[in-house]
Amino acid sequence: MRTINIIEIGEVKLKKSRLAKRLILKIDSSGNPVVTIPSIVPYAVAKKFAIQNASWIEKNMNKEQVETLMNGSKIGSEHVVLFKPTTTSKISSRVQNSTISISYPHNLDVSSSEVQAEAKKASVRALRAEANEQLPSLLSSIAEHFGYKYKSVSIKKMNSRWGSCSSSGEIVLNIWLMQLPEDLINYVLCHELAHLNNHNHQAKFWSEVEAMVPDYKILRKQLKNYQPKLKLA
Repeated sequence: MRTINIIEIGEVKLKKSRLAKRLILKIDSSGNPVVTIPSIVPYAVAKKFAIQNASWIEKNMNKEQVETLMNGSKIGSEHVVLFKPTTTSKISSRVQNSTISISYPHNLDVSSSEVQAEAKKASVRALRAEANEQLPSLLSSIAEHFGYKYKSVSIKKMNSRWGSCSSSGEIVLNIWLMQLPEDLINYVLCHELAHLNNHNHQAKFWSEVEAMVPDYKILRKQLKNYQPKLKLA
């Protein structure tokens, strides 16, 4: 088995099978894309197939399977959801301070698909606000402590990767990081800083990560229990 990275999607597994008679693309139970190919087919063919189907992968991977948001649902580290029935005919939302307010017509139910869709969109805005407020300064502090310099940092909503670092030193951090425990957030940020000097995952890269996060192997394993998508705290 091999793993490749597709920009804005992240890791895609390439797997050979003696039983496969054709190229098969699917999303596994963890929400990750897998391309299965016959044993005699080169991995290069599987890679090309995955890249050609990148739009399908992005659309179908990690589809939200979130519990129904209710009054008091906690989002990220700071926000709480509050539903308000009103006499208006429109559904609207507002993120202010630590509250995600969802106003909806009184003839609808909180669990209705329309109300939930608005609540989830507002929750994403809240997470983005938290990420923009907290992650750049945290990254800067860690980088200064360990002597790293990067070109820029931006916050985005990504489907699979927790972060990325380009060869020119541009670091991107995922808004879903705000749903992780603090020690895992720190691990991810250190992981991306280590990529400034190592654009791979070879021994030298992991040595740099270990210098910043001595127990990174434990945290790396724990991170596999989380997925970059909306979840209730």
